[in-house]
Amino acid sequence: MNVIKIGGSVLYENENINVKLFNEIFNTVKNEYNIFVIGCGKKLHDLTIKYNLTDTSKNNNIKIKEKHAEEINNLLKKNLEKIDNKKLVKYLPNELFEKKSTGNKNHHEINKFHNEKIENYIKEYFILITGGIVKDLNLGYCAISSDTIAGYLANYYNAKNLLILTDTNGILKNNKNVKEIFLNEKYEFITGEMENKLRRLRNTITNNINIKIANGFDISNLEKILKAEKDAIYTEIKVL
Repeated sequence: MNVIKIGGSVLYENENINVKLFNEIFNTVKNEYNIFVIGCGKKLHDLTIKYNLTDTSKNNNIKIKEKHAEEINNLLKKNLEKIDNKKLVKYLPNELFEKKSTGNKNHHEINKFHNEKIENYIKEYFILITGGIVKDLNLGYCAISSDTIAGYLANYYNAKNLLILTDTNGILKNNKNVKEIFLNEKYEFITGEMENKLRRLRNTITNNINIKIANGFDISNLEKILKAEKDAIYTEIKVL
């Protein structure tokens, strides 16, 4: 199995999913990748923050969280329904995962994974999963990022490749692409959301997986990556 993660910054324009771009990416990589994980987009991410569903140190009323979780997951479900592809089996994250908060707002453990829901279909279909809201053993409900899902699945299935598509040409230093970094090392020039992305991968990946980060808008470059052409632009992340 190979896993591809397509960031919300690539696929979403406000709350609307870019179905045309998803189909372009799908048709480009379908011969190499069979598990697709997508971000939920900025608007829905902002809702998870507003409702305190991203911070495990905050424990609001469970009934209120349940109401907010249902609201967000219903919006995500509507977006998944817009991707009309009979080759895809689509899941919200709460259909596959449960989490267990650790008290550290930067770390959430996946407590349960219903792997049979993937394995029953993976031989004949492609799997599509979105980031969103899941049940939390300690907090009731909590957000789970698409990076965490992608890293967890790649590690669980010992995937050969994990390709992460963002809105930049991989990891940048002084606006130039960095060819290679090591996952378990810290770099002063990597900050903000990119550092958060790497932290989520550190929390989920221990196997020696071939990880690349590249620009999801550049389909021609994506084709070059798949063909292992020398002028392909990406950042390789080495685990070991």
